[in-house]
Amino acid sequence: MMQVLQFKNLTDNEKTLVKKFVLQWESACIRLCELIKKESTDIFAVFDNQQCKAVIGNEKIITHCIPSPCDEIARLISPLFNTDEIFSINGDRTGTDFIAGILAAKGKAIAYRYDYILMEKREGIFDKSYTALSGGEEIVPCAFTIDSLESLKTLQKDYLNIEVARPDHTVSDSYVQATLHQNLKSQIVLSVEVDGTPQAKANTSGSGWNFVQIGGVYTSPQFRRYGFARALVATLCNRILRSGKYASLFVKEKNTAALNLYESMGFSKVGLWSIAYY
Repeated sequence: MMQVLQFKNLTDNEKTLVKKFVLQWESACIRLCELIKKESTDIFAVFDNQQCKAVIGNEKIITHCIPSPCDEIARLISPLFNTDEIFSINGDRTGTDFIAGILAAKGKAIAYRYDYILMEKREGIFDKSYTALSGGEEIVPCAFTIDSLESLKTLQKDYLNIEVARPDHTVSDSYVQATLHQNLKSQIVLSVEVDGTPQAKANTSGSGWNFVQIGGVYTSPQFRRYGFARALVATLCNRILRSGKYASLFVKEKNTAALNLYESMGFSKVGLWSIAYY
């Protein structure tokens, strides 16, 4: 019998089954993996005779691992979603479309969506030719300090407005500050400084059991084509791979320049990923 269960109520064996299930698609659902690691009360799993069939993170940002969607799973998970509180659905495109269909049946329409390519890098440490910059600029580790918060806020705001926010929205200064604060506190954040001012940045944005996700890659328009993004991503990859984990990232489907860059750096396309905003 197929049933949906809250993660906190699972047995130790069932929790192990959930982890093994999600590990098969780990790089596509890093945020979900982090919730499972924390044993969050917002995690729900669909079981069918002691076999895990789907896992859902039911926060304002819905995350998911639903490789084989079906009508019975839709029926079971539909009551989980409070349509008044949902901000977005983030995850593998098939699962995002599946949940979006459930919400559409409840009268909740997508306001906007971004489609991405999921890419992974599992081997290949970069040499100094990738991490060095021809103009003598330095890659600077950004600590959790007032100075870092202040110096990076313009880059962070531009990144969020161009790469993350809906086209008809502008992110607030408080949101910029909050996301930057969280990144500096819990992630690896690197920047490239020109005359003492950060002009490019990149950071890790989440960590599962085997993968570390890279995000927040952004260069000021006047300093593009100087190799800043490549050097930052290569430096992050080296740290990740040397720690024994793999690197993953998302690239907008229409961003051919970024896709070509990451492919030239040894990243492989492994899937399709979408964010649907409400």
